[in-house]
Amino acid sequence: LDLRCPTCASHYEGHLAVRLGELALRKVEEHYEHDHAEVAGALHNLGTAWGRMGDAHRERDLLERALAIDETHYGPDHPAVAATLVNLGNAYSRLGDVEYQKALLERALRITAREHGPEHHKVATILVNLGSVYGIQGNPLRQRELLERALAIFEQQFGHDHRSVAPTLVNLAIAYGALGQPERHLELLERALRIYEREYGPEHLAVATTLVNLGSACGRLGDVERQRLLLERAVRIKQREYGQEHVEVAKALVLLGTAYGDLGDLDRQQELLERALKIQEDFFGPGHREVMSALGGLGVLHGRRGDAGRKRDYLERMLQIMEREFGAEHCNVAVTLTELAATFGELGDVARRDELLARAKFIEDRGAMRRFFGEAEQPRGRLWGLRRICCRRLRAKG
Repeated sequence: LDLRCPTCASHYEGHLAVRLGELALRKVEEHYEHDHAEVAGALHNLGTAWGRMGDAHRERDLLERALAIDETHYGPDHPAVAATLVNLGNAYSRLGDVEYQKALLERALRITAREHGPEHHKVATILVNLGSVYGIQGNPLRQRELLERALAIFEQQFGHDHRSVAPTLVNLAIAYGALGQPERHLELLERALRIYEREYGPEHLAVATTLVNLGSACGRLGDVERQRLLLERAVRIKQREYGQEHVEVAKALVLLGTAYGDLGDLDRQQELLERALKIQEDFFGPGHREVMSALGGLGVLHGRRGDAGRKRDYLERMLQIMEREFGAEHCNVAVTLTELAATFGELGDVARRDELLARAKFIEDRGAMRRFFGEAEQPRGRLWGLRRICCRRLRAKG
């Protein structure tokens, strides 16, 4: 049932992993009842194999079946249940339900910490996943806190350059990027990339994910040409592994489009962003949080082209989603309100401009920005930084 190479202990990947998982499931179903623990193990392995292939729906369905068997066979607080909860949470995250992922991970964390102690590497793995949830939900301070704790555990148990450390480095880098520390962001990502390339080779999906994040870091530091090259490489890997129309490809396309825009190629930027938006809307629906990145990019693009009307339309769509997902007083909402206000000003609607600016100022004056970033941060200065990096690189002109 173990879908790993017996020589190097790495997971089999792609269609081979799925094929082996399906064969294993058929074999155990021939020899055991449908609710046997061995069947749950085969379902779990097949589910994660489909997840690595990018099919989160099949992953979720197989892991739900495995979880039901595990809970019946072992009880609700067994370590085997915790392992399934973590992977099931990841499937729900890929399907856009991070709230449910958070609930599953918190349950898994309680089980694992009680079973192994708070400093075990299995606890650290869950902390990494939970940190990512907080990042998605717009709380990078909490994300950084959890990931720093996880990194300390991994480094103490495995050493600084072990492959188990690399995913934590990537996620911690993302947190530092969201907190406006691009140098630290870049440093951690380059360290992770060295580990991944040494362990898996230059064409692995883990390498592609790190290239995407590293490209973003380079862009924030002004090295847009390097950003473009890194993202082109990441898109090639992701398209080969997932196919042309996968949501993981769309994420990279948004960032690549932004790089082309920064290099002055607005036609190529629009082509990539519209392609990404179509993929995201087809998969998640037009009102899902995942479409915000492409909406924001297209809004800024049309603003640069002088089409304030289309910019307004894209930003209003993004604002509706953002308010629903983050709440009406979140810092990202304030950033978008400010940008949208400037757009209404360009359209000559001074009353609407002033209304939106007043809302943005109200959020700032209520201390939402300071609570989000910590008392040491300066909200007005951080607002300018957020105009360039939050909401998957929503950017102001200039």
